[in-house]
Amino acid sequence: MNETIDPRKLLEMAREFQGRVARMKSELGRRRVEADAGAGMVRVVANGLGEVLEVRIDRIAAESGDVPMLEDLVRAAVNEALRRAKVVTEEEQRKLAGGIPIPIDLTKLDGKD
Repeated sequence: MNETIDPRKLLEMAREFQGRVARMKSELGRRRVEADAGAGMVRVVANGLGEVLEVRIDRIAAESGDVPMLEDLVRAAVNEALRRAKVVTEEEQRKLAGGIPIPIDLTKLDGKD
């Protein structure tokens, strides 16, 4: 049972996987997740790559003058949006790998190394 691996086939498979990762990253960049805190006083929108795209603060919250409260609300909304983005990313990576958990974050691979 001495099987030889065809290097051309292996390279073709690697390129195909690299293309699938690039398409996944592009899709995750377009996906949006939202989170809010303080009954909607602060709302954050992030994409599937974990980039914060929007932070909206209700005028009443901004004018309250309670800076520590506002900081807590922003932090809570950002953390929840990023948590939701991570869930979306993990789901897409599982799909890409055929349901097998992948121990690395494929969105960090840029193919330029």
